[in-house]
Amino acid sequence: MEANFKQFISGTSYEGAYVRLKSKKVPIYQDEAMTMPFELNDPTSKLYQVLYEYKQSTKLALKQGELELYVNKNDVQLMLFLHVDLHLNEIHLAYFDQKWKQVYLGNQNEPFDYQVNDVGYLIANHLKILMCIQRKQQLNVVKKMLGDTIEKRQSITQLMEQNNTLKDRYLKLRNSKLGKIQIKWWERLK
Repeated sequence: MEANFKQFISGTSYEGAYVRLKSKKVPIYQDEAMTMPFELNDPTSKLYQVLYEYKQSTKLALKQGELELYVNKNDVQLMLFLHVDLHLNEIHLAYFDQKWKQVYLGNQNEPFDYQVNDVGYLIANHLKILMCIQRKQQLNVVKKMLGDTIEKRQSITQLMEQNNTLKDRYLKLRNSKLGKIQIKWWERLK
């Protein structure tokens, strides 16, 4: 069952999920081309959020705090979502390391054993939570894009109104007695 589980999980998208490095010797890079190596103090005890996959889903961009790091997908282990409460900022994750373990995102140093009765349910729950997280991220991107577009439209409309106001004032000034005198004065100076 565990072999089927690992095979299925390796074929799914990791985007938005959390992963941990399989060993301390996993090469980590600072750039997407994977040419600039990066060393962490204790890389195996940390969890990393996957920002995106690239190169036919063989490489991952990870986020750890303010750092953006890059690794091969085969060098990380996927953490399955058990429970996510964004209001309380609680994320419970599980992973398989000879036996199932559970870890809280806030307290990564203390994983404890976790009893799994149905791996299929665990995977389905993970995929459901992951899909909700990805949907929220997509909605945020769309809202940001629409917000930028709406703001730009509003500023364009405001600038057009200001332009029309200035034209109207110029024409009114030009047609007034004082404006006509000023125009004659400018023509005389030429």
